[in-house]
Amino acid sequence: MFDLGWSGEGLAGQGGLAEDAPPAFLKVEPAGADARWCDGMAILSGDYTMIRASGLLAQLGRREALLLADLGCLMAEGMVAELLERFDVDRSEEAALAVVTNKTATLMWGSCAVGDLQGCRDDACIDAMLDFGRHFGIGYQLLDDLLDLTATAEQLGKPVGNDIR
Repeated sequence: MFDLGWSGEGLAGQGGLAEDAPPAFLKVEPAGADARWCDGMAILSGDYTMIRASGLLAQLGRREALLLADLGCLMAEGMVAELLERFDVDRSEEAALAVVTNKTATLMWGSCAVGDLQGCRDDACIDAMLDFGRHFGIGYQLLDDLLDLTATAEQLGKPVGNDIR
């Protein structure tokens, strides 16, 4: 079960590896990975994580793997849109919300749906869990963005102000 949980997190979060530690098999200090290999190792680590996660997710079942593949594409679209719209002070509220929905809410969305797919396989339940996960993810990201502007690093346990920068 650990591998399957890791695979969902790995698949969903692989796009952020440039900021995170590489997989344990690389045997490097997290703070030294960027300095030592720049983005190349982060990209390869993301590729490795994606391939490993895809294999593990296939064990869940075809429907689950297809759903997570679709959600993975939405996440990538959200990340690309975020990069393309950086520094665009005229970006619409709808465009900003689309990025939040695709990039962040999709992780919650997929997590809720896969659990439900494994448990009941009822389309109404699955749709309700997808809807819940999407709304939860949007709320989570909006709160995270707000705290990035209003909280202290001590309160959050991480640097603040990175999102606005």
